[in-house]
Parts: sequence; structure tokens; C-alpha cells
Amino acid sequence: MKDNMEPNPIAENPRGIDRFNAFLSVAQGAALIAIAAAALLGIGHAVYEMFAAGSAKIGSLLMLFLYIEILSMVKGSRLGTREIPIHTPIALAIVAVARYLVVDVEHITPELMLYASGAILVLVIGLKIVSTIPKSDRH
Repeated sequence: MKDNMEPNPIAENPRGIDRFNAFLSVAQGAALIAIAAAALLGIGHAVYEMFAAGSAKIGSLLMLFLYIEILSMVKGSRLGTREIPIHTPIALAIVAVARYLVVDVEHITPELMLYASGAILVLVIGLKIVSTIPKSDRH
């Protein structure tokens, strides 16, 4: 019966899997470096614009917060458990939609404001649900 079974390429070539995992780790590291560099450039640009304007508006501060949270995700992904807690991107999405509402309030139609507010509500409910799950069950 064993003769009829197809060979398992994974079991026969563990070095191939090791190479693939190493490649993915390098690719992940390169992507995280690119994300961190872009976030740092964004922080520099936002700070420059605030100094050039001579004031700090709520939209600029929310943008800085988003950049800092992105850096925190990169740091946690690379230096921590190598996993991004699900609540972090949800919280980032909430702030991003809120920033959109604050910054573009003059150009937003009532329907779009309703949709964006609904999106924030759904994200907050999702965040609440995720926060009630014990950490050991979040895999």
C-alpha cells in the first residue's frame, strides 16, 4: 500500500523549505525597512509642513500619529514576536478614516460622511470583539 502513495516533496527536501523560509524572511525584512523609511520620510515631511505653516492642525497631528503607529508595527514585527497584533491595524484604520473626515470635511457629501462614520463604527465594534478574545486564543 505504501508503494502506491505519491512522494512527499516537502518531506524529501527540507533544505528547499529552509531556503524558501530564508528568502521570505529576507523579503519581509526588506519590505519592513522600506515601510519604516517611508514612515520616517512622512514624519519629516509632516513636521516640515507644520513649521512652514507656523501651526499644527489636527489633520497633521493625526498623520504624525499614523506614522508613529506604523513605525510601532514595524518595530513589533521585527523585534517582537514577529507578529502584528490584530488590534493595531484596526486602530490605525479608525484613525485614518477619522483623519479623512477631519481633513476633507468641506468636500465630503452627507452620504460619504455617513458611510465613513459607519466604517468607523464597524471598526470600533471589531476592535471591541478582538479585545475580548484572550491573547492565548488569538492565533
